[in-house]
Amino acid sequence: MKNLIVMLLTFVIFCGCQAEKKETIICNWYVRYEADAQKLRAEADFTAVNEEKKQPFSPSGGVAFMGSNMSSQTLPDGKPRYSYEYTGNLP
Repeated sequence: MKNLIVMLLTFVIFCGCQAEKKETIICNWYVRYEADAQKLRAEADFTAVNEEKKQPFSPSGGVAFMGSNMSSQTLPDGKPRYSYEYTGNLP
């Protein structure tokens, strides 16, 4: 019985050490509303970060703001930036 407990603890500790490294997604949002011009502009970019490196991230389904798809543009550093512009009365 004692050997079984030692084996189970060894297995649990070993499995815990082999856990996958998780990736964190960081999103930078910029939203600006100009009341006089009734113009709204939103921009977003994403970075995937893990313990080893940072790299640009592009969501597979695209990005939406206020229910509309944002257009994508690739910056000179290779990072995708998403943008949305709206002119008119806001709900």
